[in-house]
Amino acid sequence: MQFVGPYANIRLLANSTVRALTLALPTRLVEALLPYGMTLGSQSLTRPGTHPVTMWFYDMLQLHMNIPTPLPSMTYNEHVVGIPHVYTTSTMINPVPAGPFFYMPRLLLNNVLAMLGGRMFWGFQKELVSIDTADGKFLVSQLGSGAPLVSLEYEPTGGELPATEFPEFGPMYELLQQPMLTMLPLGMGPVFVCSDFARRWSQARVQPLRSSLKIYRSYLTALPTGRFPRSGWSPSIVESPLGAFSLRMQYSISLIYPSWFYPAHHAVQGCGRQP
Repeated sequence: MQFVGPYANIRLLANSTVRALTLALPTRLVEALLPYGMTLGSQSLTRPGTHPVTMWFYDMLQLHMNIPTPLPSMTYNEHVVGIPHVYTTSTMINPVPAGPFFYMPRLLLNNVLAMLGGRMFWGFQKELVSIDTADGKFLVSQLGSGAPLVSLEYEPTGGELPATEFPEFGPMYELLQQPMLTMLPLGMGPVFVCSDFARRWSQARVQPLRSSLKIYRSYLTALPTGRFPRSGWSPSIVESPLGAFSLRMQYSISLIYPSWFYPAHHAVQGCGRQP
């Protein structure tokens, strides 16, 4: 059963389409993406010695609060690097270990208000970039210089169907139930908070893709550069739980609450940046 936080009734709502794939990176590299006080937990999605890192490329449509606010509805694009199965360790600021969480070390987007709100009110590590989208391509570049950071090329390999029609999507569904772990103030810490990322799965539609991801420069410490896969196309979600897919659905994000509201209920690996 999915944990529900204490502020579940006040939410940020949006319709979205995300193109996604998952990389199996060496555990030591993924550990280096975690700040002090976080550690990796055990997982079965990738082989021993590796840990999953999700690469998401969003079209966000009509993002708004479900209560009256002066903020306008926002539509924008966003690239998210995500690490599932993350736990907090006991520190002076965050004394109660908790998890598993979904931690996002970087979110790159092209909307100023969404960037400011995400940093100030949720603690997301959001940064402004330039994003160009076209049929089958999503390109993220630095503001000003226009230097490319990361791109995704993709092609559908089948039609849109309910998520239940894809057996290999099961591990991804479980991953997406984990609360999002963020840091206050402004995404820098040292206080850990989390929020629920609820989705209307009954209305969700998944489309298998084949894709090619290219990381031009390491916009995160320890994030490897290069093409994934090195040649050809990645498998789709039909072929592998790490495969590429498009997910179209409505989702909502709750207000933040202390990370220790969500109890730790799986053993951690005993690695990562601990006290």
